[in-house]
Amino acid sequence: MDFVNQDVLQPKDELDGPQPTERNEFSERLGVLNNRWQEVSKHVSDRLKSLEAVHNKWEEFEKSVKRLVDWFHETEDKLKKYRLIGHEVSVRQTLKDIKVYLH
Repeated sequence: MDFVNQDVLQPKDELDGPQPTERNEFSERLGVLNNRWQEVSKHVSDRLKSLEAVHNKWEEFEKSVKRLVDWFHETEDKLKKYRLIGHEVSVRQTLKDIKVYLH
């Protein structure tokens, strides 16, 4: 962008283009536009990094939920098995398993 600003500021023949004040005004506007573009680019980059971090946290959360759901299914299957057997010992063992898992 600097080369455009420098080219615009170079003295030229009046027949070649706009007057120096017009060139200065154009150069200033171009500089302001360039600064704004840099701000927008940085904002987009920062937002992208933030979204990537949130995405990673979401993936971790989904993995945790899946582990919990799997544990629920395993525990439910064990309870069904112990109910079929009908032994008090089996129920106690299930309670011990659950306590071990929770600690």
